[in-house]
This record gives sequence, structure tokens and C-alpha cells, in this order.
Amino acid sequence: MHRHRSVDTAHDELEIRRLVAVYCDGIVRHDARTWASVWADEDALWDVAGHMFRGKDLIVEHWKEAMASYRYAFQTAPTGLVDLDGDKATGRWFVQERNVRRDGSVAELWGYYDDRYVRTVDGWRIQARVLSVVDHASHQPV
Repeated sequence: MHRHRSVDTAHDELEIRRLVAVYCDGIVRHDARTWASVWADEDALWDVAGHMFRGKDLIVEHWKEAMASYRYAFQTAPTGLVDLDGDKATGRWFVQERNVRRDGSVAELWGYYDDRYVRTVDGWRIQARVLSVVDHASHQPV
């Protein structure tokens, strides 16, 4: 049974939207396995405001090191756009993040991700994710 093209497109977009939600869920729950599951196994790229990491293993290793400094991190990506092109896609997601470090200091960030996605045998995965910071704030505990 062949699905209509618009149904395929809607299904693909929903899968990518879920992928972004899983990414945020991994951050909030401090769950490296969940967070790592969204990345493509080959040629992955993560650019965090100019700090670039290539390869899924290095990306996950850096994330674990960064997350170890937080008591908690809370990231949401409430709105985004997805453009599909066969087995590839791009997206832009607006993000808000609040982190509390182990020393009690607080950091907040507002920005957006520019993403590239690839369809794999396991479903859609993030091929590249570039964070652009629009604004950020940090303060010491009161």
C-alpha cells in the first residue's frame, strides 16, 4: 500500500519534530543514551556557538563532560521549521535553556539551532546541529 506524498511528508516532519523533542528530553533527564540516540552514526557535526565537534563519539563525550558540571539543565525547543528533501532535511529550532551548575550559579540562553537531518535505516537522525546564541545571562546564587 502506497501512502500519498503529503502523508509521507507529514509523517517525516513529525518524526523530525520528535527527534528534536528526544534531544531536549535527554538534556532535561541528564540521559546520555537518549541524547546520543538522535545523532547520525557517520559524519555528525555539532557546533555549539563556535565550538565544533565532529563524529558522534566525540560529540557524546563532550556532552557528558559538559553535563557533569550541571545540577540540572532544562532546554526546550518550542517552535521550529522543517524543510524536507527526500532522505535529507533541514530545520531551524528556537531554544530556551536554563542551567544550574554544581556551584549554584545559573545560566540562561536563548538562541536557535540550524540543523541538517538524514534518513537512516533506524529513522531520521541529526547530521549537523549549529547553535547560534541570541542572548544569554548568568548570575551567582543569591
